[in-house]
Amino acid sequence: RQADSVMLSLHLKNDKCMEKGPQIWLDLPCEEAEMEKTLQMFNTENMDNLRILDVQSAIPRLSSLIDTRENIEKLNELAKSLIKLSPEQLVKYKAVLEFLDCEDLQEAIDLVEQLDGYTFSSEHVSYGDYGRECLENLGVDCSDPAFERFDFYQYGMAQYETAGMKLTSYGAVSMEQGLDLSENEVQEDGLQMGGCACQTM
Repeated sequence: RQADSVMLSLHLKNDKCMEKGPQIWLDLPCEEAEMEKTLQMFNTENMDNLRILDVQSAIPRLSSLIDTRENIEKLNELAKSLIKLSPEQLVKYKAVLEFLDCEDLQEAIDLVEQLDGYTFSSEHVSYGDYGRECLENLGVDCSDPAFERFDFYQYGMAQYETAGMKLTSYGAVSMEQGLDLSENEVQEDGLQMGGCACQTM
């Protein structure tokens, strides 16, 4: 199967014969016929008899959330939901998982239907560059010798937190009711340009 049609790959073995018997990889999402074929290969009638030995996923964070005895049908439904996301939505999903520091599989499942509650910008700006941009947007000359030892990284991180944002591996994320990273607007408490909400310290 093509990589973009696989959201999860489960390395499975029959729990009742761990020391011997077949081990196979099941790609999800899959149809009922593929599930039935898998059960036949393991000579069992119930997916609950299968143990997940390993997980590979197009969403790396999901791999750490899946227990060895996780319900495989539930994982298949999750994979079916994920496959419906556009490439852009899938990147946003990865970013919001990181934003939330998600450690619960059910939370990750629910999040598929809650993506509209978050604002995402894929413009990957470092905290240091963001801090420098904020000051420059306020008319500060960051090349001035007075800023030679200024911690632009910490300042940029503080500005992200003030704006309710967090920089992830995929881009910047904020709650929907917070800052809209896609708009340029002047706010009373500072100047925002290009997704930069700036305040003096």
